[in-house]
Amino acid sequence: MGTTEARLGSPATSVGPLAETGRRVAGALAPWACPLTFYLLSRQIVLVALQLAGVSPLAGAVPWPVSPTGGRIPHTLAVWDSGWYLYIAGHGYVTALHPATGFSADMAFFPLFPAVIRATAALSGLPTTVAGLVDAFLLGAGATVAVWCLVREIGGRAEADWVVALWCLFPGSYVLSMVYAEGLTVLCAAACLLALLRRRWLVAGIAAALAGATQPDALVLVACCGWAAVADIRQRREWAALLAPAVAPLGAAAYLVYLWARTADPLAWYHIQARFWHGQVDPARSTVALVARFVGHPADPGAAVAVAGLAFLAAAILAVRRWRPPAVVSIFGLGVVAAALASGPIGARPRFLLAAFPLVVAVARLVPRRAQMPSLLASGSLMAILAVVTTAGLALPP
Repeated sequence: MGTTEARLGSPATSVGPLAETGRRVAGALAPWACPLTFYLLSRQIVLVALQLAGVSPLAGAVPWPVSPTGGRIPHTLAVWDSGWYLYIAGHGYVTALHPATGFSADMAFFPLFPAVIRATAALSGLPTTVAGLVDAFLLGAGATVAVWCLVREIGGRAEADWVVALWCLFPGSYVLSMVYAEGLTVLCAAACLLALLRRRWLVAGIAAALAGATQPDALVLVACCGWAAVADIRQRREWAALLAPAVAPLGAAAYLVYLWARTADPLAWYHIQARFWHGQVDPARSTVALVARFVGHPADPGAAVAVAGLAFLAAAILAVRRWRPPAVVSIFGLGVVAAALASGPIGARPRFLLAAFPLVVAVARLVPRRAQMPSLLASGSLMAILAVVTTAGLALPP
């Protein structure tokens, strides 16, 4: 009888440590239950929308087989620029010691996000595409929590809960389900701004450097670090604040120096953008030209979305003026959008407004309580539509 009891008890003994680990993980995540719940809900909406559109979002999850310039699409959520990130993660940059005539389009994409995908694939044994989707999902969750923590620092928990709900269901947030770098950028940017508010200068500089190695728009954080450092030195004579702006540019600078060494052109990245992506500075193309295109062709989805983005931006600027958050928060939000508007072919696309998350926060704060649920339903519906049009229909770039 005793032997039988011992045998029956052995599974409980073996499961005990697993149960304890589960309880500890649940306890660690408990403070972030609200932002993570809304994030998971928003990801589920994207998947359901694709299913209803007749597209299986989990089909074809295989390693990237060919150059992103041709070949079959490996995954519904790994299209558009996802292909470039996956190609870089799997094969590295196509560079050599050559003159400018040898530039390649992949060099326009900053290296940190592909490096994360490559490391995940190597450590887990997952195919590159699957690793990229896993990373995008986890980094999106991290970005959601980081935005929530920043807003809680400024306006309290109740405000953070509502704001992060709308941010998760913002029309451009479908991109957090794709193999795009926005999740990593927002995670690092929110961490940098939070560190600046708490005067943790080295942490802020490192977070800004990581963001700068992810996307060029994140270089706005250098200005944020500089502003915060100057203000703190004037008020408290804390010269350690200079650590933040000193470290902040290092991520982007390292990549630009790498391109210089490989191409013998100190302006290699700008020339690559202009040659392959028409990314030269041309604000008129992203404003006047897009509005004119919409007036002439209102059914053009690209023009319609861009004009809607401009309208949202106008409302957001007014909302920021009314909110008056800490200066570094305003500088980041407005700076990211200004960089997008300055680049001719980009404009106020939803994913850039998502990355400029302080603008979404400012607008969300103005929504009356009685209008919060209708706002979530409308925003989530638009997110689902854009997800289908962008990933399944390939009719609208992110």
